[in-house]
Amino acid sequence: MVLISCSDSGNININGIRCIKGANSFYKNGKLKYAILSKEDQEIQGVICKGRTEVTFYKNGRLKMAYLARNQEIQGIYCHGYAWVTFYKNGKLKTKDQRFQGFYFVLGTWCF
Repeated sequence: MVLISCSDSGNININGIRCIKGANSFYKNGKLKYAILSKEDQEIQGVICKGRTEVTFYKNGRLKMAYLARNQEIQGIYCHGYAWVTFYKNGKLKTKDQRFQGFYFVLGTWCF
């Protein structure tokens, strides 16, 4: 079931995700496929996403791609803010050998 509510500002709320009205699409199963977020940053599935950026989802509803609003730890990996991150269908962050977004991460440290 998809719950949609509208506001006077031209934004809509789709299952708790605040996005710009008309800047979204859905899969045939009714799940959100693509949206452009409203102006404020917001947390989606534990990830703090930058407002006014694109987010995409898999058919199962899991987050596929998002733009980070700030530096944050995601699933134990320290991620640099203001950068794109992608996820597998099972919700796990796509990484390889602790090298991520062009940086080598030593566990327990931030890399800015």
